[in-house]
Amino acid sequence: MNAMASSELDVCAARLRALGFRIAAVRKIEGNFAAALYEIEAVRIDADRDGGPAAAEPPGRERFIYKRPSDDRTGEFETAALLGNELKPWLPDGMTAFPDPPRAILTKHAGETLLSRLETAADDAERSRLYERVLRVLSGLHLATLNKAPTWVREGRAKPYAFSREWADRLVRDAETALPAAAAELKRFVDEFYGSYSRESMRGPETFTHGDPHPGNVLLDGERLTLVDW
Repeated sequence: MNAMASSELDVCAARLRALGFRIAAVRKIEGNFAAALYEIEAVRIDADRDGGPAAAEPPGRERFIYKRPSDDRTGEFETAALLGNELKPWLPDGMTAFPDPPRAILTKHAGETLLSRLETAADDAERSRLYERVLRVLSGLHLATLNKAPTWVREGRAKPYAFSREWADRLVRDAETALPAAAAELKRFVDEFYGSYSRESMRGPETFTHGDPHPGNVLLDGERLTLVDW
């Protein structure tokens, strides 16, 4: 079933057509996301002539994720435009940004989220192995960009991390409403952590990182692990 408004579907279809694909099906991905997400099944336009109804798996068929972020989310567009080629090993294949309204990002389908895999993991040992995979990928990203990050900042292609406890304070405020019994302990932990952690206390060299690699932003497809929502 098609979950897109007809006007947006027309735009999406035109964008896929410019890349050589015809939309076969669209499914909205439900969830608590800061963007509208759609899974798109598409067929290469030249494959329409080669395949036929008897084919078990139509030739040239691809699955894509079409993402419509909210207007205030610009990070992923900047990443795609300024560093897409540099970060290819850590991005889903075929990442294409459409900065003109309606803004959107298209990638090839890159598997399931780490969050989903953790929920179905057999035991803590399997969950630990999954987290180790994420740490290895992040370590690889940090090491590979160690000498490049300062140049990217000078060129305006990346921005230094603005040290802030904003997110932690927001979490404390939410806890005061949702979990009042735990709010005081959480605030104590936040105060202690940020009291000892500052930009001055960081001794290591600057490198490039994802910024928000929570389990919903990590995708697994077989042996490949990629990161989204930079």
